[in-house]
Amino acid sequence: MWTRAELKFRAKNTIRKYFWPALAVSMFNSLFNSNGGSTGSSGAQAGANISEEMGLEFEEIFSGGIGSVISELPQILNNIITSIDSVMTSVFLIGALIGLAIALAVGVFVAPVIEVGKNRFYMKSRQMGRAAGMRCLFWGFKNDYLNIIWTMLVRNVLVAIGTFCFVIPGIYLAYCYYMVPYILAENPDMRTSDVLRMSMDMMRGNKFSTWLLKLSFVGWWILGALACGIGTYLVFPYYDATFAELYAVLRNPYTNYLNGFRSEWQTYGQADQQSWQHEAERSYEYSYEQPIHKEPTAYAEPIISEEPAAAAEQPTSENCSEAVRPEEKKVRGYYLNGEFHPYTDEELKELEKNGY
Repeated sequence: MWTRAELKFRAKNTIRKYFWPALAVSMFNSLFNSNGGSTGSSGAQAGANISEEMGLEFEEIFSGGIGSVISELPQILNNIITSIDSVMTSVFLIGALIGLAIALAVGVFVAPVIEVGKNRFYMKSRQMGRAAGMRCLFWGFKNDYLNIIWTMLVRNVLVAIGTFCFVIPGIYLAYCYYMVPYILAENPDMRTSDVLRMSMDMMRGNKFSTWLLKLSFVGWWILGALACGIGTYLVFPYYDATFAELYAVLRNPYTNYLNGFRSEWQTYGQADQQSWQHEAERSYEYSYEQPIHKEPTAYAEPIISEEPAAAAEQPTSENCSEAVRPEEKKVRGYYLNGEFHPYTDEELKELEKNGY
């Protein structure tokens, strides 16, 4: 069983090699959590309408003389304020709708792909021992883009439905499908049902431990917030690298169904290491640089057969004094010069007498 201390220790050792590129990747990913839009064209049109209305009203009032202008001044000011208030309200509503539409589009079609790319960066970097490059962030746009956004959308909808059902089911489902973006980071073409089921299998028995792992970063977040909030960004690489280590551990029993990141089992306890080594020995080995893509098959939990294979019977050598005749009825005898000679009754009695 993995421990928080071991995951964090490994994360700190790996992130030292590429901290600043990792910081840039994590900060770029965080930008897509809060996007908005502008309504410059709507504001310009509203300003033109205000000018036109004010011009017509002033033209009508000044045609009646300066006296009527003074008497109608309070009404003029009230109409101007009412017009501005009405236009500003309309601009605000239109801007809010446009901003909501843009945020929804980014949240569905861009942010999930960037999240998958961020996970790919950390998994690939830990394997290479150096920064994998910012291009990993946009990797999903060229590799089964539609399947990635559809799978992430299904996951988010399921979690949202669970959240509406008294919150607790939503939290449970969020941890069930916690590894979905990581699985897609190396298998973007995997079927949605298989990705969700594999994530549930990986997280079985690990949900509470994963929650405690997230909780262990609270102190770091508070410490970063005390530094005018800037310090929280410095925690991102450490946090993301730790959960990349968690996925590296949880994926080991499922190497047969994954293409991309090589299976690793090291420094997590002798008993677990031996079990993971057994899983790796009976699985296929994939190199990241030249992945071997299998035919798409439905994911199913691995089944290990405990029955040993029956050993094939080998014929005796020529020098053996006793052999079994290859016939339906086994007859005791011996080979001489390549020919089989059965024992006579007297020879059999003599052999039984001597205990053979």
